Amino acid sequence: MRRQLISRFSFDAGYTDSRNPLADPTGTTSEGSFGILRLGEGYNRPFQGYHSKGTLASSSKSTGSGLMFPLGSTWGGIKFNSGSATGSVVEDSSSQLYYIGAGKPSREGVTIQVESSTFTYNATSDVSGTDVTAAAHGMVTGDIVYCTVSSGVINPELTASRAYYIYRVDANTFRFCTTLANAFAGTGISLTDAVGVITVHKGTDITMNAGLQVASNPITDTAGLAVFYQDDAAVGMAAPDAPEVAVPTPIGTAYVGLINQSISFKIARMRDRDNETTDLTTIQAPVKSVASATSAVLVPQNATVRVTFPAATSTQTHWAVFATKQDFGGVGVHYRVGYRTQSTDSNSDWIYGISETTVAASATRTLEFDFRDADLYPEEAWIYDYAPPDGTHYVSIDAVGVVLGCYDGTIGAVSLPNYKESYNPRHIITFPEPVTGVLQRMMGEVAVVACRQSIHTLQYVGFRGDDTPSCILETAIPDVGIKREYNWAYGAGQIVAWIDGAGIALIDIGGKSIEYEFGREVAKFTRSWTADNVKVAFDPKSRSFVFGHQNVSISYCVESGAWADPVYLTDCGFGSAVTIQSMTAGQGEMIVSLNDSSNYTAYSYDNASSTTRMPICQISPWTIQQSGGRGNGIYEIAVATRQGGTINSTTPETVVFGLHSNLFATYLRGNSVHNVTNPTRITNAAGVFTSAWTGKRAVIFGTDIGGVGIHYLYVVLTYGASTYVTMTSPMTGNAVSAQAVATGCFMLVGETFFTATPVTGRDQHYYALYPNLQDARSFAVSAYLPCLKGSETVIDGAVFQMDVFGTNWQTGTVNK
Repeated sequence: MRRQLISRFSFDAGYTDSRNPLADPTGTTSEGSFGILRLGEGYNRPFQGYHSKGTLASSSKSTGSGLMFPLGSTWGGIKFNSGSATGSVVEDSSSQLYYIGAGKPSREGVTIQVESSTFTYNATSDVSGTDVTAAAHGMVTGDIVYCTVSSGVINPELTASRAYYIYRVDANTFRFCTTLANAFAGTGISLTDAVGVITVHKGTDITMNAGLQVASNPITDTAGLAVFYQDDAAVGMAAPDAPEVAVPTPIGTAYVGLINQSISFKIARMRDRDNETTDLTTIQAPVKSVASATSAVLVPQNATVRVTFPAATSTQTHWAVFATKQDFGGVGVHYRVGYRTQSTDSNSDWIYGISETTVAASATRTLEFDFRDADLYPEEAWIYDYAPPDGTHYVSIDAVGVVLGCYDGTIGAVSLPNYKESYNPRHIITFPEPVTGVLQRMMGEVAVVACRQSIHTLQYVGFRGDDTPSCILETAIPDVGIKREYNWAYGAGQIVAWIDGAGIALIDIGGKSIEYEFGREVAKFTRSWTADNVKVAFDPKSRSFVFGHQNVSISYCVESGAWADPVYLTDCGFGSAVTIQSMTAGQGEMIVSLNDSSNYTAYSYDNASSTTRMPICQISPWTIQQSGGRGNGIYEIAVATRQGGTINSTTPETVVFGLHSNLFATYLRGNSVHNVTNPTRITNAAGVFTSAWTGKRAVIFGTDIGGVGIHYLYVVLTYGASTYVTMTSPMTGNAVSAQAVATGCFMLVGETFFTATPVTGRDQHYYALYPNLQDARSFAVSAYLPCLKGSETVIDGAVFQMDVFGTNWQTGTVNK
């Protein structure tokens, strides 16, 4: 029979990995393929690699985090603390940072710090180039500081009230650095002497707990990143004890004595970080406590009342005072009352927020009040401004904050509108089960909250009275939920998730439905994944949802509607023990935190900045004989590819093309070779080898395993045991030895392989590939390309098409 084109593989329809190996659609890539992203308008390209955000071995200052998510206009996360990293970190419109959970909050990989102490240095005598001397400064590399001028002027290369990163030279010497990366590298700012004494404000890592906390007054670094806060506090304030009151005899000389009937008082705590030591003449109270119990009742006769304040809390800045109208004693309504230093000065403003500085400066913390009923401001004593209960997560929705996972985990506590540190105990919402996660960056007035077996929307609807919260809860999905807070992500107007026990799914919140068909093409590939290890994020650069599990990720492009080939960390230059810890989107890219023996480093995903080489492999679906009888005879293969690199100048690496038959495994991962210990063996701890592997040809890939600069071995396999096979040459039959140690190696397995040297930086055809395969009941082809970076500074390469020529055997029938 004449040779004819019996199959054409174009590899442009996306990755699919059906449970039936003969059912994968034509034009797709199949099991074993890796490294190619399928983007919009038919554009396929290699994954570009990972670019490090910086690391410091065995340090909490490294850029990676246990949990990551969008934060403000950028990305943030929670770093491990005592083995935990869970909860929420949210920045509101006033640049305050709210956090709850366990771990240490971070922004762009920087562990966020809050001011803890100060020391000084002499801007002349303590400075020598990049080094600053300060005895027992107590700082470590990666700490953050800012400076103020105690006297004189600051060194001209520094800016007062600007955050700088520290490089620790030794216990008594340090350097100011402009970035965390410079601190890791020890690259300090070279300082010029100045005549001055400079105060250095040190920080300490913020540590999260089950109580909602807030950090305020941020200090930004040279890039404008808020990484240091001057103040932090637990959200809300505890009610003070009732004040002690008395009628002075005689009254103060500056007072008239306007009170002459029964009266009582209440007081409340306030916090105003913008005006910490200033008496406030407005009634505004950014943060306030519930008012105290009622004081003793007094009956002054044309007198004043002296109010003695209890001790202030560490985060309190001001006091508010409330009093009844005269003759209402202890049963009347308490209204806001102002304070004046004299009652006859009608031009003096009433002070409604008395600074703790003013109270502390008075004798025995006592102030004298003199007023008429008409002087009371019509604001009643605060009765709903409680601190929130402990919880697990937090979300800010329009004018309110919501603490989720309170009490038994099923309660959400809703703040008062515009007062995100005041919580009415009646303003709660109830979930059917404990909360497991919240999408923190939903736009508008809605957030999406997950429980283990249900998904809900939480919407802000405005103030609805003292007995009803300002949010409403609606169940979107009543019978399916999210196990881990990192199992889902929002992007491109959609929510995708890993559903424990079911796999990848698309969630339609508006339509209240789940589409499981979304992950059908990769159901087999992901069937062994577990929710505890699946991380989900959206990559805005490739317009793709990315699902990561241990050392591999796979992505779906919403623009092309196709699944990309898997991306393995070992193919990107990482060791086999490195795993994906967390992922998030931020500032036009996706950030991935990788775990290398408990050292966590953040990387830009799909970023060629640190990559010069990226291998890809395309394996076709299995094709079967359609006409019955014997299998196909295959005698020729033609290939068209693109190879990256600069045209005709980049040193090319060998490309490999393979032919596979009769459903035998096309590839195997997790292999190892050793150039000293049993150098002729390929080992695999999974114990997959059997006698059927004897005689199969294979190409195993690993750095320098064929010699310096030769990253593959082409061999014939012989079964040795379930954990190893031996290698011989397909040309001579002699034993083949590995020339280097390599672990986590990828191996193609088939009937025959062809190697070729490409021309870099161009599209090209490969002919004269002549296998001689008989009776192939099913067959597949493969191509392995070590793609290179070209003049456009991107990794480039692709397999356009593979054509298989041969004969289709048929069975004749004798008519009787």
